Amino acid sequence: ITNTGTVLQEIPFREIDGHTIGMRFVEGLAWVSDESLVVSGSINPSTVEHVIVDVKSKEVIKDYFTDGFLFAISPNGKHVAYKAPVPHFAERANRKMTLCIDDECLFDQTPLVQGVSNLGIMPSLIWSPDSTMVAALVEEDSTKMRSVLVRSVGQPKLSSYEIPAPDGVDLQIGWTATMGLVAATPEETWMR
Repeated sequence: ITNTGTVLQEIPFREIDGHTIGMRFVEGLAWVSDESLVVSGSINPSTVEHVIVDVKSKEVIKDYFTDGFLFAISPNGKHVAYKAPVPHFAERANRKMTLCIDDECLFDQTPLVQGVSNLGIMPSLIWSPDSTMVAALVEEDSTKMRSVLVRSVGQPKLSSYEIPAPDGVDLQIGWTATMGLVAATPEETWMR
Protein backbone atom coordinates (compact mmCIF):
# COMPACT_ATOMS: atom_id res chain seq x y z
CA ILE A 1 0.00 0.00 0.00
CA THR A 2 1.37 3.42 -0.91
CA ASN A 3 1.20 6.44 1.40
CA THR A 4 -1.88 7.56 -0.59
CA GLY A 5 -3.68 4.26 0.03
CA THR A 6 -3.17 2.65 -3.37
CA VAL A 7 -2.85 -1.13 -3.14
CA LEU A 8 0.26 -2.24 -5.02
CA GLN A 9 0.07 -5.95 -4.30
CA GLU A 10 -1.85 -8.46 -2.23
CA ILE A 11 -0.10 -11.52 -0.88
CA PRO A 12 -2.35 -14.37 0.26
CA PHE A 13 -0.84 -15.68 3.46
CA ARG A 14 -2.89 -18.55 4.85
CA GLU A 15 -6.33 -19.85 4.25
CA ILE A 16 -8.59 -19.06 7.19
CA ASP A 17 -10.49 -22.06 8.44
CA GLY A 18 -11.26 -23.88 11.66
CA HIS A 19 -8.13 -26.03 11.40
CA THR A 20 -5.41 -23.41 11.27
CA ILE A 21 -2.08 -24.62 12.62
CA GLY A 22 0.39 -21.96 13.69
CA MET A 23 -0.35 -18.34 14.48
CA ARG A 24 -3.97 -17.62 15.29
CA PHE A 25 -3.93 -14.19 13.64
CA VAL A 26 -1.38 -11.66 12.39
CA GLU A 27 -0.09 -9.36 15.12
CA GLY A 28 2.88 -7.84 13.36
CA LEU A 29 4.40 -7.10 9.95
CA ALA A 30 7.94 -5.88 9.29
CA TRP A 31 10.23 -5.58 6.30
CA VAL A 32 13.20 -7.96 6.31
CA SER A 33 14.57 -6.52 3.07
CA ASP A 34 13.19 -4.92 -0.09
CA GLU A 35 12.08 -8.38 -1.22
CA SER A 36 10.70 -9.97 1.97
CA LEU A 37 8.41 -9.40 4.94
CA VAL A 38 8.10 -11.11 8.31
CA VAL A 39 4.56 -11.88 9.45
CA SER A 40 4.25 -12.53 13.21
CA GLY A 41 1.47 -13.82 15.44
CA SER A 42 0.95 -15.81 18.62
CA ILE A 43 0.13 -19.50 18.64
CA ASN A 44 -0.66 -19.44 22.37
CA PRO A 45 0.15 -16.97 25.17
CA SER A 46 3.87 -17.86 25.17
CA THR A 47 4.76 -19.13 21.67
CA VAL A 48 4.92 -16.91 18.59
CA GLU A 49 5.36 -17.83 14.94
CA HIS A 50 7.36 -15.57 12.59
CA VAL A 51 7.00 -16.32 8.87
CA ILE A 52 9.30 -14.74 6.28
CA VAL A 53 7.52 -14.27 2.96
CA ASP A 54 9.08 -13.41 -0.42
CA VAL A 55 7.14 -10.45 -1.82
CA LYS A 56 7.81 -11.25 -5.49
CA SER A 57 7.09 -14.99 -5.50
CA LYS A 58 4.52 -14.74 -2.66
CA GLU A 59 6.08 -17.89 -1.17
CA VAL A 60 7.05 -18.63 2.42
CA ILE A 61 10.85 -18.57 2.71
CA LYS A 62 11.17 -19.70 6.33
CA ASP A 63 9.26 -19.83 9.56
CA TYR A 64 10.50 -19.59 13.14
CA PHE A 65 8.86 -20.36 16.47
CA THR A 66 9.89 -18.27 19.46
CA ASP A 67 9.25 -17.85 23.15
CA GLY A 68 7.26 -14.62 23.05
CA PHE A 69 7.90 -11.88 20.51
CA LEU A 70 11.67 -11.89 21.12
CA PHE A 71 12.79 -11.99 17.47
CA ALA A 72 15.25 -9.65 15.76
CA ILE A 73 16.32 -9.40 12.14
CA SER A 74 19.93 -8.41 11.44
CA PRO A 75 20.53 -5.02 9.79
CA ASN A 76 21.60 -6.72 6.53
CA GLY A 77 18.42 -8.85 6.55
CA LYS A 78 20.40 -12.11 6.27
CA HIS A 79 20.10 -13.42 9.84
CA VAL A 80 17.55 -13.66 12.63
CA ALA A 81 18.06 -13.99 16.38
CA TYR A 82 15.43 -15.26 18.78
CA LYS A 83 14.73 -17.08 22.02
CA ALA A 84 13.74 -20.67 21.31
CA PRO A 85 10.24 -21.70 22.42
CA VAL A 86 9.55 -23.76 25.50
CA PRO A 87 6.34 -25.66 26.26
CA HIS A 88 3.56 -23.21 27.06
CA PHE A 89 2.91 -24.47 30.61
CA ALA A 90 6.56 -25.06 31.58
CA GLU A 91 7.45 -23.81 35.03
CA ARG A 92 9.69 -20.75 35.27
CA ALA A 93 12.65 -22.85 36.44
CA ASN A 94 12.46 -24.91 33.24
CA ARG A 95 12.41 -21.91 30.90
CA LYS A 96 16.13 -22.00 30.10
CA MET A 97 17.71 -19.18 28.11
CA THR A 98 18.14 -20.52 24.57
CA LEU A 99 19.59 -17.91 22.26
CA CYS A 100 19.25 -18.85 18.58
CA ILE A 101 20.75 -17.36 15.45
CA ASP A 102 19.10 -18.59 12.26
CA ASP A 103 18.54 -22.35 12.81
CA GLU A 104 21.28 -22.82 15.40
CA CYS A 105 20.16 -22.76 19.03
CA LEU A 106 22.42 -22.99 22.05
CA PHE A 107 20.49 -25.06 24.56
CA ASP A 108 21.90 -25.19 28.09
CA GLN A 109 25.15 -23.51 27.04
CA THR A 110 24.45 -20.16 28.64
CA PRO A 111 27.53 -18.99 30.54
CA LEU A 112 26.39 -18.58 34.10
CA VAL A 113 27.33 -16.03 36.68
CA GLN A 114 29.07 -17.84 39.57
CA GLY A 115 26.47 -19.90 41.45
CA VAL A 116 23.59 -18.81 39.23
CA SER A 117 21.32 -21.36 37.61
CA ASN A 118 18.31 -19.57 36.15
CA LEU A 119 18.66 -16.72 33.69
CA GLY A 120 15.71 -15.04 32.07
CA ILE A 121 16.10 -13.10 28.87
CA MET A 122 14.96 -9.52 28.93
CA PRO A 123 12.82 -8.04 26.16
CA SER A 124 15.29 -7.18 23.40
CA LEU A 125 17.98 -8.58 21.15
CA ILE A 126 20.34 -6.00 19.67
CA TRP A 127 22.28 -6.73 16.47
CA SER A 128 25.71 -5.21 15.84
CA PRO A 129 25.74 -2.69 12.97
CA ASP A 130 27.65 -5.14 10.72
CA SER A 131 25.21 -8.03 11.41
CA THR A 132 27.93 -10.32 12.82
CA MET A 133 26.91 -10.37 16.51
CA VAL A 134 23.81 -10.16 18.63
CA ALA A 135 23.58 -9.04 22.27
CA ALA A 136 20.93 -9.94 24.83
CA LEU A 137 20.43 -8.42 28.24
CA VAL A 138 19.67 -11.14 30.81
CA GLU A 139 18.80 -11.16 34.48
CA GLU A 140 19.26 -13.96 37.00
CA ASP A 141 15.90 -14.62 38.67
CA SER A 142 16.87 -14.79 42.34
CA THR A 143 19.80 -12.34 42.60
CA LYS A 144 18.63 -9.92 39.86
CA MET A 145 22.27 -9.80 38.63
CA ARG A 146 22.27 -8.56 35.03
CA SER A 147 24.66 -9.55 32.27
CA VAL A 148 24.95 -9.04 28.55
CA LEU A 149 25.28 -12.20 26.48
CA VAL A 150 26.95 -11.84 23.09
CA ARG A 151 26.89 -14.40 20.32
CA SER A 152 28.54 -14.23 16.90
CA VAL A 153 26.91 -15.59 13.75
CA GLY A 154 28.10 -19.15 13.10
CA GLN A 155 29.79 -19.51 16.49
CA PRO A 156 28.60 -22.13 18.99
CA LYS A 157 29.76 -20.11 21.99
CA LEU A 158 28.29 -17.28 24.05
CA SER A 159 30.30 -14.60 25.84
CA SER A 160 28.97 -13.05 29.03
CA TYR A 161 29.70 -9.62 30.52
CA GLU A 162 28.40 -8.84 33.99
CA ILE A 163 26.88 -5.36 34.39
CA PRO A 164 27.17 -3.95 37.94
CA ALA A 165 23.96 -1.90 37.70
CA PRO A 166 21.77 -1.86 40.82
CA ASP A 167 18.51 -3.82 40.79
CA GLY A 168 15.53 -1.82 39.59
CA VAL A 169 17.59 0.70 37.58
CA ASP A 170 16.68 1.02 33.90
CA LEU A 171 19.48 -0.52 31.82
CA GLN A 172 19.85 -0.19 28.04
CA ILE A 173 22.35 -1.93 25.76
CA GLY A 174 23.62 -1.09 22.29
CA TRP A 175 26.57 -1.07 19.91
CA THR A 176 28.94 1.69 18.90
CA ALA A 177 29.86 2.28 15.25
CA THR A 178 33.23 0.63 15.95
CA MET A 179 31.56 -2.58 17.23
CA GLY A 180 31.95 -1.77 20.91
CA LEU A 181 29.24 -2.91 23.30
CA VAL A 182 27.60 -0.24 25.48
CA ALA A 183 25.42 -0.65 28.56
CA ALA A 184 23.98 2.42 30.23
CA THR A 185 21.75 3.52 33.09
CA PRO A 186 20.57 7.11 33.47
CA GLU A 187 23.61 7.69 35.76
CA GLU A 188 26.39 5.47 34.40
CA THR A 189 27.78 3.97 31.16
CA TRP A 190 29.92 0.85 30.64
CA MET A 191 31.76 0.02 27.42
CA ARG A 192 33.33 -3.25 26.32
